[in-house]
Amino acid sequence: MRSSGFLGRNDLGLALYDSTTGGCRDGLHVDRLSQKQGAESTARLLLALAEMQALQNTIISFKEPNGK
Repeated sequence: MRSSGFLGRNDLGLALYDSTTGGCRDGLHVDRLSQKQGAESTARLLLALAEMQALQNTIISFKEPNGK
């Protein structure tokens, strides 16, 4: 799953990330979110967010003029 899938860009249009608990659902059923929020899913979300931030930092560094 792409990292944006955690935030609702998936087949159901529902976020796996739960901002009230800080947890992440384990997956999607055909018609609903899984009610489980395992540590593995939350860790995978945090790793995906860290990778997105690292990529954004790399892109920004290429856009900045030399010397900054």
